[in-house]
Amino acid sequence: MNNSVDIGLPNKMNIQHHNNYMQIDRKWFGLNIAFMSVFAIIWNGFIFNIYSGMEPDAELSQKLLPLPFVAIGIGITYYAIAGWFNKTSIFVSRDAVEIQHKPIPWIGNKRLLVNNIKQLYTKEKISQNQNGTSVTYEVHVIVFNGKIIKLVSGLESSEQALFIEQEIEKYLKIENQPVRGEVG
Repeated sequence: MNNSVDIGLPNKMNIQHHNNYMQIDRKWFGLNIAFMSVFAIIWNGFIFNIYSGMEPDAELSQKLLPLPFVAIGIGITYYAIAGWFNKTSIFVSRDAVEIQHKPIPWIGNKRLLVNNIKQLYTKEKISQNQNGTSVTYEVHVIVFNGKIIKLVSGLESSEQALFIEQEIEKYLKIENQPVRGEVG
């Protein structure tokens, strides 16, 4: 018997039930994306000032030196733009679970056959850097050969992750079983 509490619809998420599939959407935009956008503007402005301040006849080594910082600026900008527009869509049918990040192309799209899925669980991911500690959440799938596959990551609350886990298990009629290290 399952005594778990039904998790309501978390912020920035939507669920739709169609005739032969279910769709869960999660918008990416949040305070972190707004911060990253401001940071990208400042970073790229700094790089622009470096290049605009160079003499036209500067040596090649001087022109190439800031290129890694240009690459970082491009990456930060791409992430910020994706954060403004993207959403993660999870499509669940009786045949497959499919993850799509759109409309800006992003890594992590995948498709898993339902007959391979044994269990889902939510995991907390703690990251530390010089600015402190951040916590995000992931939903993982255990397949019948014992392999663990990360389904979605970067979720900002345990409620989002647990909701995804709960709704997929409910749709696929998978009984929730405890998994070592999972978020309860």
